[in-house]
Amino acid sequence: MNSIYKENLYSELNNWNFGAMLCPFLWGPGNRIDWSFTALALISLCNPLTALLVCIWFGMNGNKWALDTGRYKDSSTFETVQKRWVAGILILYCLLYLVFAAVYILD
Repeated sequence: MNSIYKENLYSELNNWNFGAMLCPFLWGPGNRIDWSFTALALISLCNPLTALLVCIWFGMNGNKWALDTGRYKDSSTFETVQKRWVAGILILYCLLYLVFAAVYILD
């Protein structure tokens, strides 16, 4: 991908990435950002403030990192995939909530 086209995509898609913010340790490997497992370590081993800062960092930079992988050829494909990530993560959170609520009620 040439640099002028990439810069145009960066400027067009320079916004918040909710999928990266909500679940960085699933979103990262799914977008082939291998070092994102570091986020899992920081979130699980550190205090809640560090976890919040990591999530904010991923939300701010997620679009750039995903575009750097070169998997997306146009902005509409990129936006569609990222919207599916958000929907999938929200469904996962709702299912987890229902499971925990059922366990609590049945206990």
